[in-house]
Amino acid sequence: MRIIGYACVKNNKLSLRRDDEYKKTKAYKQLRNVNLQDENIAIDILTVNHQERTLLNKILEDLLENDVIIVPDVNVLGNNKKEILACYTKLHEKKIGILILDENKNSMVSDLSTVDFSFVPHFISNEEFDNKCNLIIKRKHRSNRGRPQNEINDKFIEIYWLYERFLIEEPVAYDNIYFHMSKGGFHKLAEIYESSPAYFADEEQMEKQYKISDIVKRRGAIPENFDKVYNCFSEDSILSMEIGQDNILSACDEYGVRRMSSISFKRYYIKALWGRKASARETIHRKDAELNDKLKRKEGQA
Repeated sequence: MRIIGYACVKNNKLSLRRDDEYKKTKAYKQLRNVNLQDENIAIDILTVNHQERTLLNKILEDLLENDVIIVPDVNVLGNNKKEILACYTKLHEKKIGILILDENKNSMVSDLSTVDFSFVPHFISNEEFDNKCNLIIKRKHRSNRGRPQNEINDKFIEIYWLYERFLIEEPVAYDNIYFHMSKGGFHKLAEIYESSPAYFADEEQMEKQYKISDIVKRRGAIPENFDKVYNCFSEDSILSMEIGQDNILSACDEYGVRRMSSISFKRYYIKALWGRKASARETIHRKDAELNDKLKRKEGQA
């Protein structure tokens, strides 16, 4: 079993040309404090001109089942929550333990860890792993300047589904009485949410309550090669949702399309079939003027 410590530091003043520059960082000291030796510590120094986590990529390739990676903070795994989740998931799938130091208590273990300091392989269940992913999704993330960024919380999820059901206008989705963000910020958070285990559970609940599989997918472009996937099935079987989930996943894997539920599959199919006409029709028929007015942030309102 190998135990590797990894961190990354954003600092334009540190030199990539000197091998010992990483020893000046707080991250290095944190990893040394858990008794890791220099030869087992890897730290990427990110600058304006060098943004790639080359050492992390190498670690992901080299580590094997039962190995462990120790990081001072889950944020070192990517530039945003989508990248963090992708790396976190890859480690889980390869059965590599990840020990994350608690951000508030040095040398203590974060709840997001999949192993503890005993380093005894204990591979968590998929359900427990999904719960940890949801913690990453919902946790507050701070920018380099220390300002908390918008987060995926209950209010965001509520607004997201009102938007997906065409009940509210797009500007209200990202500027409302609950929060204010840019259009791009809203769609970025929505993309992260749609990639999370929580989304699929919420989607099933929305299907039971509102039959959303009959509503065109509002947000997001049709995935590349999606036509090759839906051409595997008849139109009637897609619209009636008679295709088994396993068949959809197999077709997605075959053509390199990201995996999706049968609900999302049908919603994207409607979008591919009817394009903007479907969205325009839903906007006209489903828009709730009273709800829009209720949710709009009034002038001068914080």
